[in-house]
Parts: sequence; structure tokens; C-alpha cells
Amino acid sequence: MTSSATPLCASRAVSGASASTSFARARSLRPRRAARIRASASAADDAADAADADDVGVRVGGSHFDRLVERQAGKYASPLREDETSAALDAFWASRGVREQAYRARLVNMGTSLASNVAERDLYRNPDRIGHSLDRLQRLFPKVNVADMMWKEPEVLRLTLRDAAAQMTALRFALPPDADLPKLVSAQPGLLLADVRAVGDALKALAEEFPRVDVGKVVQTEPSLLTESCDVLGRLKRLRRVVETRGGVPPPSMAIFYDGGPGCSNPTLFAKVFLEETRGDGEAYESDTAWG
Repeated sequence: MTSSATPLCASRAVSGASASTSFARARSLRPRRAARIRASASAADDAADAADADDVGVRVGGSHFDRLVERQAGKYASPLREDETSAALDAFWASRGVREQAYRARLVNMGTSLASNVAERDLYRNPDRIGHSLDRLQRLFPKVNVADMMWKEPEVLRLTLRDAAAQMTALRFALPPDADLPKLVSAQPGLLLADVRAVGDALKALAEEFPRVDVGKVVQTEPSLLTESCDVLGRLKRLRRVVETRGGVPPPSMAIFYDGGPGCSNPTLFAKVFLEETRGDGEAYESDTAWG
């Protein structure tokens, strides 16, 4: 019995010693394993941060971050920066020959009312890009200061040179052969965005209603007659209703243009009387010659 108990005790002792050694080893490994886990987690966090940065094109402290801030500038108000931008834009338009303060103010503020996305805000608020667009259009109008046209229709800045040239070609066929097209468009730059067919329809309707009037000279004198806002077709309908209520007799002020009386050949007189006689109720229409 004694001889068989001794090996058992010894075995238990060896086993206990081994367990103690393993426990001690495990305790010594815990700090190192924890450190490795923390390092691995930190590396994973860094990788995730880098992935997020790549998603938005940001590398803090680098050029990607600077570009992101520039792209997001329109989303976050900065009164100081906005004042600086407005001052720079005012100086830019003044340098381009826009003398009237009211016109420059409209041009400076056009980005707020017209720009619906970052790209458009950059176009209307960036003097360099505006200057490029103006130089592009200037090639079509060598004798006209295109900057002075923009306050009337700033959306023309979006046109490519090809589109602007195509519109000018279409207008040339829609207007009388002797029309001074650059002069007409400089007075009404919105014609570069207009429906050319509608422009032709307005001219045709005027000529049919007043065959004794030189409509070509009239629109050269009053280019606003060609615009959508003037609505020549609507004005002619109102005039015809007036003539009908008078038993087929036109208003006295318009009679000479129907009959070919004295003054019928005066395009300025016709434009003034026509705009006045065909004014709609409550209409506040401003023509090129301040009539209508």
C-alpha cells in the first residue's frame, strides 16, 4: 500500500506544479496579449478612419481636405468670407466696365438667386470663372461689352460658345435680314436663351396685324418686343378684343398704324403706342425705352 501511494502523491505533486507553472505563464502573458489586442484595435480604428477619409476625399492637413472645405463653402455661412467675396466681385464687375452700382449689386447677388448647386455657385461667385465665360462670349460680340449685358440676363453665363453661336445663327434666320443682331442681343441678352420659334411667331403676328408697319425697324428700336415677357401674341389678342368691342374700329391711337396714316412709318412711335394700348391689367412691364 505504501509503495503504491507514493507514486500517486508524486504524480499529484507534479500535476500541481505543472498547473501552477501554467497559471503563472498565463498571468505573465495577459499584459502582452492585452497590449496586442489594444494595438490591433487601434490599427483597425486607424484603418476605418482612413477609409472614411478616402470616402469623402479628405486627408486632414493635406490638399484633399482643403478642396473639401472649398467645395462645402456654400453650405456654411461665413459673414466675413462672404463680405470679402462680394467686395471682390464688385471690383471685378467694375473692372469689366459695369459702371452702375445697382447693376453691379445685381450681378454680385446673382449667385444667391440662380445657383442651385455647388458648381453653379462656383460659377457665379468666382471672378476667374466669370471672366472666362465673359471672354468666351466676347468672341461673338467683338463690338459689345458683354459684361454690361449680364445684369439683364446672368444665366447667359452658363452657355457654351457652341450653344451661343448656334442660337445666334437661328436668330439670324428668324429675324429680318437687315436686323442688327449683335445690337438686338446686347439689348436683350435673354434672346440667347429664347425659343427662336416663338420669336419668329411674334414677328410674323405683328407683321400680319400691321402690314403697313416696318416690323423689322420696330424691333430694332424696341428689342423687348421679341422677349417672352413682353408676350406680343397676348398683347395682340387683347388689342383684337378691344377692336371687337368697338365694332371693328381700332382705338384712335392705333388707327394710323392700321390705315397707314401719318406717323405709321415711325417705329419708335409704334412701339410706344402699341405697348401702352396693349398693357394688361396691373401690368408693370419695363421696355428698353421705358415704355409699356
